[in-house]
Amino acid sequence: MNAIDPIQAARWDAARELHHRYFIGLILFVLQKHGTDAAAGMMQRTFERQRGQKFLQSIEKLGLAGLPPAETAAKFLYLANKLGGVLVECAVESPEKAWIRYPTPRWMYDGTAICAIPPEVSTAPMRGFHSQIGATLGVESLGYVCVGQTAEGHPGLEGFFIDRGRPLAPHERLSFEPDHPRPDYDPAQFPTVDWPEDRLLKVKRNYAVTYLTNALPALIEVLGARDAGEAGHGAGVRIGLHYYGRLRDIMGEPGDFGDFLLALLSGMDEAAGRKDAHTVAQTGWRTMRGREDQFDPLLRAWSGLIEGCLLVHDRTRRFRVERDGERIVWRF
Repeated sequence: MNAIDPIQAARWDAARELHHRYFIGLILFVLQKHGTDAAAGMMQRTFERQRGQKFLQSIEKLGLAGLPPAETAAKFLYLANKLGGVLVECAVESPEKAWIRYPTPRWMYDGTAICAIPPEVSTAPMRGFHSQIGATLGVESLGYVCVGQTAEGHPGLEGFFIDRGRPLAPHERLSFEPDHPRPDYDPAQFPTVDWPEDRLLKVKRNYAVTYLTNALPALIEVLGARDAGEAGHGAGVRIGLHYYGRLRDIMGEPGDFGDFLLALLSGMDEAAGRKDAHTVAQTGWRTMRGREDQFDPLLRAWSGLIEGCLLVHDRTRRFRVERDGERIVWRF
């Protein structure tokens, strides 16, 4: 097992906390400013991106190769979410049928946010991910049946993958059976991985960050670059305002705002350094690698987090963020 640097572990945890809250805040802010269709569209496209990036490449890594398709799907979702710090359960009923359940409290709609989530937004991730796993695996007979959603007052999001033994039409890949009997979930049957602690800590950080690296580009697809950048910025400012103190507590960072920003960037594995007392220069943007064509609206959105934090640190300070080639320069 690799030795854990407690300072770096705290910074990873701060980055995880910030992006978890930002993702929830972004959903709510888009709902408020642009309505249910925009929020649902963002969520569906976010999970389409997640599926395209993570699913097939992770099957072997998680020890799931060779399992029946329904079991593969359920156990993948269990492990991917469990490793990210999410409450989740799974059960294999037969080679053709396997269950996944996300009990309350829901990670994605933490706290009182659940009261603002319309069913259409809760359903969108299933349209983008769960219902398309069969097509991704090349198993056209695999579909997903939802039996309950927290957004509709049920005790968790719950459903099962089912191999129906025949090709499914697109409209058959996701269905709803709220009266279907639910199984018992036995923790002794849940899959596990044997990974070192430092890897597990980074996986948990990456889980939260990845939602934003997919949600913000997805929002650009839905709203366009300008409106998505402004919506992301507005949500970011508010989350920064509310969580600056929490982030400092997590990191135990006693320094000035520049020290805080450097510690936070370190928690995201970004390379940065002080230029002077009021300037931090970031040498690239590892977090958004591969999305350079959307750099400006993405930076506008994400910089709201830093601006909100600065307003709490000292509301009299002026804030600017500048792009200098591949560098990002933060001035405060």
